[in-house]
Amino acid sequence: MTRVRVSNNNTSARIKVANDTYFAYVSNTAPPTRLRVANDAFSTYVSPKGPGPDPWMEPSQEITVQGDVEIDYSLGKHCIVNVAGRITNLTVINWPPSGRIARLTLEFVNQGNYGIDNWDLDYLWPEGIMADLTPGVGGRDRVILSTTTGGAIVYCDSIGFDYRTV
Repeated sequence: MTRVRVSNNNTSARIKVANDTYFAYVSNTAPPTRLRVANDAFSTYVSPKGPGPDPWMEPSQEITVQGDVEIDYSLGKHCIVNVAGRITNLTVINWPPSGRIARLTLEFVNQGNYGIDNWDLDYLWPEGIMADLTPGVGGRDRVILSTTTGGAIVYCDSIGFDYRTV
C-alpha cells in the first residue's frame, strides 16, 4: 500500500504503484476535501475520511397501501408494503435506464384478508400465474421484480409466501 500526504502547501503528489504512475491532486470541485487520483487509464476520487458508504447498505422504503399502488424504485431497492386494503393494481415507476440490472424486493405485510387484483399487465410471471398474498392479519410474503430494460420487461419471482415463526 502506498500512502500519499498532500499538505496545505502542496496540491498534488506523484504516486508510483508497481509500474504505473498516478497523480493525486486536490479537487477544485465540491466537496473540496476529496482527492483525485488519476493517470491516462484510470481516474477516481478518494475520500480522506476513509472508504465511502457500504455498497450493500441500500435504502429501503416502507409504505401503507390499498387501491391503485405505484412503488417508486428510486426511493429504495427494498420496499415493505403494509397492505391496509385490497390492492386493485400494482406497478413500479422510476426504474433505472435500460442496460442496467435493477431488482426490487417487495415484502408484503397483510393487515387483513386482502390481496392483489392485478399487477402491471406487462410483468412476466413463471407460467403466467400472478402472485397473490397470504390472507389474514400478519400474513408475510416476498416477491422480487427485476429488469434490464428500464421496466419495459419486468420478471417477477415469488420468493416465499406465508412466512411465520416456527
